Amino acid sequence: MEELIQKKAALLDLYVSSHSVEEFLSHSSRILNNPLIILDVSYKILAHSDEHLISDAYWKNYVAQGFCSFEYVLKAKQLEPVPDTQENSYFFPCHVCKDTKLVMTLKSQETQIGYLIMLDSQHSLSELDQELFEILGKMLVERLGGKNSRRWSSKNSELVFLDLLAGMIHSNGELADRLEDKTLIKMDYWRVLVCDLSHQKFTDRNYPDPWKEIQKRLQATLHAQFSAYFEDKLVFLYAEEQYTEHRGRLIEFAKTYDLNIGVSSSFSNLMLTSDSYQEAYKCVELADFLLPNKVLVEFYEVQLYTLLPDISIDQAFQKYTHPVLKRLLEYDLVNKADLFGTLYAYLLQHENINQTAICLSLHRNTVRYKLKRAVEIGEFSLDSSISLAQVLLSYQILSYYCLSARNEATHSENQLLEISKAAFFRNVETNCAACTIQSCEFRH
Repeated sequence: MEELIQKKAALLDLYVSSHSVEEFLSHSSRILNNPLIILDVSYKILAHSDEHLISDAYWKNYVAQGFCSFEYVLKAKQLEPVPDTQENSYFFPCHVCKDTKLVMTLKSQETQIGYLIMLDSQHSLSELDQELFEILGKMLVERLGGKNSRRWSSKNSELVFLDLLAGMIHSNGELADRLEDKTLIKMDYWRVLVCDLSHQKFTDRNYPDPWKEIQKRLQATLHAQFSAYFEDKLVFLYAEEQYTEHRGRLIEFAKTYDLNIGVSSSFSNLMLTSDSYQEAYKCVELADFLLPNKVLVEFYEVQLYTLLPDISIDQAFQKYTHPVLKRLLEYDLVNKADLFGTLYAYLLQHENINQTAICLSLHRNTVRYKLKRAVEIGEFSLDSSISLAQVLLSYQILSYYCLSARNEATHSENQLLEISKAAFFRNVETNCAACTIQSCEFRH
């Protein structure tokens, strides 16, 4: 207890007497007898204590580079999930470095401004260390928070973009005061792009951090006005005309490096950046199971699904299944005819018999026969555009609920629902690599 009191007093003395964050961190490290590192929200190293005391090979390299590898962050989180709602510090047993760290998210007025990390290079971490570590973190927030935090960004524009994404800029006047390039406010339309890097395959050993290199190359390819790491994603802000002009190159880039990119709808006021980020993020999230073979998805392609309520799959089946589809499912349950799946494939393939036959690995005449039976059993007409649109809408909504619950180990007692789930699962598992249908919705 006496040791704790003495160290608390020493930290307080340092807080009052230190002239800079770097000085405060360096002396605090000696009190805690372990190295300390501060990162911003994009994993750049803002400050660190004496690097000679760092024994961890990974972090020695990161301190030398000036940033923590985004690849390391992803691997660490995959191996040991980080608490989403952690308010205080927590011990992080890192299986990448084979050690344990203390980590604290630094927040100023409910806004995340960075991370504080203590390595166990000098001695093993204890609960006493954790208590002192949290006190240190609160002191650092006082120094880094508010307007003073701006000086910690290597680029004013990057910090402005991060604050726009977090919804922390509250007026166009505040935005104008903070932007170095005032002409950006006068630009007409924008798009936010979210790049999911979790599956990327950039493997050039000449670059210490492939994520940084991808960001650099994308920036050079499309001339983004802003880019930053935000919530473990690479996020860009583009002028609408630049996005339109370079969209084809962006798709080829994504295919080359196995990236998944979500694109927001067009917007005209930079104060809407946070909302547009949510749109682009939703594109990446939904495309993962709804459009798994598309590397670039725009918001209009998934907008329908963002409007749907959060209800169970059984409730959705009762609420959204079109009467035509119910009749087809009831017939399929008894006769194993797959009229439900055949009509869905036909509508997805732009009502093209030949493409539907290829997609389902059936003869064209078999598809024609099944469609004829579907019309008879379902009591609808293939010549009615309105009816087909309503049926397709019902298919799409049901597919969303079925596919979003795909990883849940649940089996419904509703046999009609189970038949529909099987049809939707079969659609996304089709061997698209061998498909020759150039206009197929699942290939591009």
